[in-house]
Amino acid sequence: IWLQFGLLRNQSLPFSRDIARSLSHLAPWLMADVFIIGALVSLIKIASMAQVELGVSFWAFCAFAVLLIATTQSLDADWMWFSLDDGEPLAPEGTRTGTTAAAQNLAGCHTCGLINRIPEQVKKARCIRCHEPLHNRIPNSLQRTWALIIAATVMYIPANLYPIMTTASLGDASSSTIIGGVVELAQMGSWPIAAVIFIASVIVPVGKLVALIWLCLVVTRSNEINAHNRTVLYRITEFIGRWSMVDVFVVAILVALIRAGTLMSITPGPAALAFGAVVVLTMLAAMTF
Repeated sequence: IWLQFGLLRNQSLPFSRDIARSLSHLAPWLMADVFIIGALVSLIKIASMAQVELGVSFWAFCAFAVLLIATTQSLDADWMWFSLDDGEPLAPEGTRTGTTAAAQNLAGCHTCGLINRIPEQVKKARCIRCHEPLHNRIPNSLQRTWALIIAATVMYIPANLYPIMTTASLGDASSSTIIGGVVELAQMGSWPIAAVIFIASVIVPVGKLVALIWLCLVVTRSNEINAHNRTVLYRITEFIGRWSMVDVFVVAILVALIRAGTLMSITPGPAALAFGAVVVLTMLAAMTF
């Protein structure tokens, strides 16, 4: 709202560029839509234990999530930065077309897209418009990606072996793993929800790890024919990663809602933390690639 108010006045307010820069970094972590799916799955699970009615807050949050997505999608980032910078900037003086940027010490800002000239004597240059650090390539990006992939793969093992939550009812406790929860939903007749959890918690994480491993292996091989396909695969991998948080939200909501002592209660298992780490690590791996 602060940023938009300044744009409507044609006079940006203080800290507008810092806010715009922060919004670009926060965008991948906005998961209101994923949370709604998690809430629906949680309510279906609770419906087998008790009578459930959806309150006004649920529908209000659904409207909020839709409007939030529409807001982020409707904002033209280029126009926003042009407005904050009083018009479209010119290329740095002396820029030659037909010559690569690196040969001219030029680099495009990853946040606002502005082309900057990197002085040779400066070790850490920053964008003159949004103050984001500049570099021709993210330093050690492939090594960082491999490290994050390995860490995510290691964490995915306990995420599937250990229980993701424990349900205590009348003194009897039963634990369920991710796959066990999918089977339980299927046995209840909730096939669509079981499919959503299976895709989000099994297919997406494994597919993302396989895709990132393959991209890391072939990225050093120049192949113009497959360049477009590899880019599309990377964009898909980057987009779907956040949806794996559905299972984590389900556990969080159930733990918060069902707290009736020895009568009935749900506690998170060690797999919840491990699986949450898998989601975050794979998202970071896609960002650093």
